[in-house]
Amino acid sequence: MNSRTRTAGPALAPFSVDLMASASSAVGVARDNAERFSRFLAVGAAASTVYLGGFALLLMGGVHYLPAGAVALLFAIALNFAINGAWTFGFRRGSVATQAIAFLAVQLAIGALTLALLHLLVTSGVDQVLFAQLVAAGTMAPANYFASQRWGFR
Repeated sequence: MNSRTRTAGPALAPFSVDLMASASSAVGVARDNAERFSRFLAVGAAASTVYLGGFALLLMGGVHYLPAGAVALLFAIALNFAINGAWTFGFRRGSVATQAIAFLAVQLAIGALTLALLHLLVTSGVDQVLFAQLVAAGTMAPANYFASQRWGFR
């Protein structure tokens, strides 16, 4: 029985070291993702400010709200791409133009889902459209983050 106890110790030691290393690695990855997600939200707030400011300026300049919204959105997406590429995700190997197209596709898809959610909220009785927009955008933020990370900056 004593010899059995001796052989069990060394057999478990590598397992426990591997388990601890895996747990430590998982905590590090979670911390990195939380920091990256915080950066992503900060960039999104800046891009939203650019969007709303540009939209308001174009409206004051007499531009119809639909083209004003489209132009402001394109500026916001460009800013979003530049800052997220430099600060949040980092540009990957390969063509920046290819990444820009992929990021634009992600943003257009998430934008369509956000608009669908906005429409659902408004038709379900949320009277304040701006509040409904904030709820829709906030709800889609995690999906936007993961899609941007996975496909926009691959």
